[in-house]
Amino acid sequence: MTCWGKHQLLALCTLALSLNNARTSAAYPLALSLNNAPTSSAYPLALTLNNAPTSSAYPLALTLNNAPTSSAYPLALTLNNAPTSSAYPLALTLNNAPTSSAYPLALTLNNAPTSSAYPVLS
Repeated sequence: MTCWGKHQLLALCTLALSLNNARTSAAYPLALSLNNAPTSSAYPLALTLNNAPTSSAYPLALTLNNAPTSSAYPLALTLNNAPTSSAYPLALTLNNAPTSSAYPLALTLNNAPTSSAYPVLS
């Protein structure tokens, strides 16, 4: 994706993806969980996919398909109807996902209105 390409400088080790109903554990920087399988409690990174909210300890969160991000993340990418939380310094929202008012930068695509506090809009 073009939006993702613009922000590859962010450390992937501090990244959380939520996919398919799998919630990550709160203490770890890496964990992989797919298809309704919660992650184990020993991993430094967490990936979860589809409708799984990310845990609050992660500095970066990518949420796909209706998964809201938690409020402690410095960066949030939300796709497909997933609103971002208000504590994020950067938010990319795609497809009907409104951005929150605290973000310094917002990219909104496809029916996603931006908030009035953003210095940059693409």
